[in-house]
Amino acid sequence: MKTAGYIGRILPDGHLSIAPNVVRELGLRPNEQVQVVLIPISKTAEKQAAEEAERARKRHEAWQAVMELRESFAGMNFSLTDEIVKMREEEDV
Repeated sequence: MKTAGYIGRILPDGHLSIAPNVVRELGLRPNEQVQVVLIPISKTAEKQAAEEAERARKRHEAWQAVMELRESFAGMNFSLTDEIVKMREEEDV
């Protein structure tokens, strides 16, 4: 039995990509059944660091938006906490 190994991707529609050279090497034809073994590739340290950096950037942006909103309320005689408590009390009535 011929075998071949390669790194492929799962396409958005759920199908697998098969490298053309593997198809030729194994002499595969359309609609031919094959046995497939899937082994997820663990994320590299570089990819994990990039994902963490992206999460940190998004957290920073969110906090910046909160601080800007807080700053916009700073000059007003307004307390968000008091307003929320008041709304809850009105809901309970």
